[in-house]
Amino acid sequence: MQIETTEVYLPTATYDRLIAALMTAPRECAWTGAPDADQIKIALGEVADIWPASIAPQAN
Repeated sequence: MQIETTEVYLPTATYDRLIAALMTAPRECAWTGAPDADQIKIALGEVADIWPASIAPQAN
């Protein structure tokens, strides 16, 4: 699937909330000690409504 990307401008308040969420996300998984990418993904989705193309609804 080819998806074109464009610049995205978020409202300043949303942008600030996103940065705050990213800055306070746990830096590592409590169980493995690995970077906790899931927390970053959650912040992107919940705060800025940014989702990967792989979960986009498929056109019929």
